[in-house]
Parts: sequence; structure tokens; C-alpha cells
Amino acid sequence: MKEKILLPFTAFILLTSIVGCSTGTTTNQDVSRENQVTAHDHNLNEQENVEEQKERTEKQIHDNSIDFKGVKLPKEAMELFDTAVNDAKADASNVEPLFKELLSWLEKNASASIGFYMNYIEINKMLGYPEDTHPYELLKILNNDLLKNPDEVTNKEFKNKLIMIANNGLMFRTAEGDFEPTINFGYLLDKYDDILSEEMKEYLQIRASNSNIYDEESIIASYSQLAKNVIDVERFLTKYNESDMRTVVKNIYANVLASYLLAGQTKAEMKTIYESFLEEYHGSETHAYMIIDDFYKLLRENNFKYNDEVYKYINITIDQVR
Repeated sequence: MKEKILLPFTAFILLTSIVGCSTGTTTNQDVSRENQVTAHDHNLNEQENVEEQKERTEKQIHDNSIDFKGVKLPKEAMELFDTAVNDAKADASNVEPLFKELLSWLEKNASASIGFYMNYIEINKMLGYPEDTHPYELLKILNNDLLKNPDEVTNKEFKNKLIMIANNGLMFRTAEGDFEPTINFGYLLDKYDDILSEEMKEYLQIRASNSNIYDEESIIASYSQLAKNVIDVERFLTKYNESDMRTVVKNIYANVLASYLLAGQTKAEMKTIYESFLEEYHGSETHAYMIIDDFYKLLRENNFKYNDEVYKYINITIDQVR
């Protein structure tokens, strides 16, 4: 590419030199053109310097990739990440490979590293709560209150577990009443906000917003939050259509959209949920808006009842967006 750019200017310099020798004079136009050539060559040199610096930085990052051998806790993994970034002297645009290594390790090891698996009945007993406290109500208490203020817990064994989970940047998730630690994406976003790219920060926000919002039994998030998540995830996919995190985000989109399409239980509830969506996001020019608009019309035709026709629409739609 550079040869194609340089060749015409090189030919021009030679031609100017020949004409100058034959006439024995130099015009203002000749000087101006020579200055343009000099400036152009200077810009090319600057570009080469930038590219060389980028190559050196990428090599530095590769040489400082994180060795997770022997690492047992998320906190230790994050400390290794911090050291690797400092050693590589990488700026925000070059931190991503290292951060993705950290994220991959956390995805695979965060839960098992703490060794905490308890049923909600056991936790209710330890905390002195009624046995019938619902798992999702308990989840909110654990993540929103007790992890931030573990000193409120009188049971020493459980208090120490909470402190360990909080200190390692984790939170709780639940499935069918069983609790275990998982990645706290909001914690990672806050901790590394200054060094991550906008794409990675938006990715972490999506993961944080969609952590444990649905399960086989019920949906934890409010319907308005679920609707917002649908729109936000789609906008990420549109904005970053070449993202290497696209596959993960598409699966999130399919899951959160499916949850939203199955949100209503009664006719009044369905009307409220989907009419609110169509009013809130009218003019958003999103695919999700068209899906919900068609879905609402189908529900209305079927007297707001889930039947074979409605379920077929949901299954086809989810298959198409996945």
C-alpha cells in the first residue's frame, strides 16, 4: 500500500528535478510541491512509528500473558492480571487480551474455587429466617445487603463465607433453590472501568444486568427491567457487529427475549406488560419492537392465552435470533 502511495510522488520529484536543471530556475509552485512531498513523507513515517509501537505493545502483552498455574481464588487471579497489565505497560486499547484471559479463568473456576454450595433451607436456618423464605427473596437479601454488610450476620461460619465471597469479587446465584458463588460482573466493571474499552465495559454491563434474572420457576427482574435488557442487548449486537463476544451476547438476547415473551400470566397482566413496552420503545427502530408488536397482535387474536399458535411463534422467533 505504501509503495502505491509513494510512487507517484517519487516520479513527481524526479520530473521536477529534470525540469529545474533544464531551466535553471525554481518557482514558488515548485517549493510548495516539495513541501507537500516532505509533509507527506513525514506523515508516513509517523504512521510507521505508530504501527511499530502497536506491534511492540502486542508482543509485550503476549509475552506477559497470565499464567494461572497454582491460582486458587478469583482475588489471586485478579492480582495476576493487575501485575501483567503493569508489566506490559499496556494502554486501554491493548488490555483486552489480558482481561479476556482473566474473564475466561473466572468463568471456569470462580464457583468451584470458593467451595460454597448450600440449599436455601440451610441458609434460612443459618440466618434465622423463616423456612419458607423464597429463594429469590433470599437471593436479593444476600447480594444486595449481606455481601455488603457481612457484620450483620451473627452465624460466624456463614459470616466468614460471605466475607470470602465478597473479597473475591463474587456474588450469589440460585437455581432450583440451590445457591453458589458466581462472577460479579458489576464488581469487575467498577474495578477496571478506567482501563477497559467501551465495548468491554458495555459487555460487562450486559452480563451484570442479565445475571440470574430468570429461572425455571419464575422471573426475578421486574418486567420493565426485563424489557430494558432486551433493548440494551440488541443495541450492543447492532453497535458491535464484529465483536468476538457476539455469540455469548446473542445467547443472552435469546434467553432474555424468551423470558419476556413468557412474562404474562393473566390477560390483564399481558396487556399491561406488552402495551407498556410498545409505548416505551415506540420509535426505537429495533427488531425487538417489531417482535413484541407482532406478538401482542397474536395474543390479542387468541384472547391473550398461550396456545399452540402462540408457543409456535415464540419458538420460531427465538430460533431466529439465537
